[in-house]
Amino acid sequence: MRSAADVVAELESLARTCNRCHQPFREDELYVALEGTSWHQGCFRCAQCLLSLDLNEDFFEVDGRFYCKHDFEVLYSPICTKCNSFIVGKVMKSANYCFHPDCFRCASCDGSLDDGAWCVDGRVALTGEARQLLKNWYCPRCFDKRCETCASCHKPIDKERERSTMALGKKFHVEHFRCAKCGVAFMGRHHFEHNGKAYCEEDIVQVDGKLYSFFFLRYALYRSGGGTIKNRPCCGQPIGGGSHTHCTYISHWLFTP
Repeated sequence: MRSAADVVAELESLARTCNRCHQPFREDELYVALEGTSWHQGCFRCAQCLLSLDLNEDFFEVDGRFYCKHDFEVLYSPICTKCNSFIVGKVMKSANYCFHPDCFRCASCDGSLDDGAWCVDGRVALTGEARQLLKNWYCPRCFDKRCETCASCHKPIDKERERSTMALGKKFHVEHFRCAKCGVAFMGRHHFEHNGKAYCEEDIVQVDGKLYSFFFLRYALYRSGGGTIKNRPCCGQPIGGGSHTHCTYISHWLFTP
């Protein structure tokens, strides 16, 4: 005598239909049951190439559709930037770049970059602390050894992404090269150096007027073109005029006997 459980199981089997052809299963027929769906073995096919899926081989599900390994990789798997092969499983990402975990390593010390990287191509900003340089990836320590450092902020200068300037025998981010007195960034404007520091035109005469009076005198003679001082070098106004505070200060050193 059949048990109640056997009868219920048989009725459920007869009521179940194939997810593809919508036909019922024969009694005692083997079928595929996955994710709450049921399939005739011949109907269980790749959604892309329509070839039967072998239950003994890898297949993948995306939004209720099943794919063979080849089509899943082509349609959904990212390509590793390092080895140029498909990534199935864990993916290491940095901005628009993807890697196998074993491929995401420092090009110098071969250490894992799971905890952050500086990459070097110079045109692409990566997530976190990452940078890209010459299509190689480096840990922060190895990257710093290969890059010039800003003398102000002491951080690496990315030559392709950041503007820099050379002054005082050092390299600076342009926005970090500032007047030692007022703190305003020079941003390409002329500066004056004194005792290893840089000053703007307004502040240099307040630092050492006597020392720089000779420089301004030579500059004025040069601008005059004929050896006659015609204009003040600070503001360009004729000698005897001018209302700038630093004009008066420079006049004291340049034009007072």
